[in-house]
Amino acid sequence: MCLLVAALVALSGCGRVGYGLDERVADGGPDDAPARDAAADASGAADAGPLDAGPPDAGPPGFYALDWDPPSEVPGVDALDRCNRDPVLTPDERFMFLTRAGTAGGNCYAMDPVNHTFEWAGGAPTELGRLPDLDPTSNAEHNLHPIVGPTGVRLFVTTQDWDVWAIDLDAAPPFDVAGPPVDVGINTGLIEADATTTSDGSRLVFVRDAELYETTATPGTLDFGGPVARAELNSTAQESDPALSPDGRVIVFTRTGASNDLWIARRLDPADPFEPPERMSDVFNTTGYESDAFITASGDLLYIRETPAGSRVHFARARM
Repeated sequence: MCLLVAALVALSGCGRVGYGLDERVADGGPDDAPARDAAADASGAADAGPLDAGPPDAGPPGFYALDWDPPSEVPGVDALDRCNRDPVLTPDERFMFLTRAGTAGGNCYAMDPVNHTFEWAGGAPTELGRLPDLDPTSNAEHNLHPIVGPTGVRLFVTTQDWDVWAIDLDAAPPFDVAGPPVDVGINTGLIEADATTTSDGSRLVFVRDAELYETTATPGTLDFGGPVARAELNSTAQESDPALSPDGRVIVFTRTGASNDLWIARRLDPADPFEPPERMSDVFNTTGYESDAFITASGDLLYIRETPAGSRVHFARARM
């Protein structure tokens, strides 16, 4: 995320629990649910899980063909005296976690973020309060990625020491911490950050010193190891903010350089390298700074668009 870029400059001198798809569409997310329901009826998507490959003539499997409608700004989540960062949805897509600067008028990239919780039941999200301190020794967790966990929600977080940890929370507000944070086995003393994972938690992409790496673990465990640099995604610029689709077939990330834009890459098999990445269209990218992408359990896209007017959460409905 943008915090990672700031840290690299300094060092170099330079998220479904109890809700089905139909319930989520009716009760949660922005207010174009009827269009989503019609699309689901037409495509049969309401009856297919996110990893369902479909019949042999149904095209590429899973989320490989994922695309999005034009994005719109999410209303009701702006704090004009603070920056918005890292918007994510819980696996049931009912609750949004959003990071803001802890100090009014503070530096967007300072290590003092506070995680806020919103309920998203159509239209503007409703703020419920703050997440508990995820780690009593650190008030600087950011870049949250929630999946289903043994106690409700499992978060992959970046700490102020630039390590990636997993933390289990209860399934519903106030999302109390249900156990101590766990080192996921990828931390080396370099900058490790911005972890994103498949819905079963078995495949993890993260940033190590401005490059994207990938590693795997047995589903249900946190025994990650042997990360491999994703050379096909990395460049002479800086890569950050990766967002994996639930099945690992699509990745969206920010390439920081002259453009600071969102890029996308795909692969038919999650075990294979990605196809060459492409810059996303100007429907998504602007002269501002696009970052902090997150792909929901349904394939919808959340990200931050930062302009001189502030950092705003944007949402794009999936189509496959």
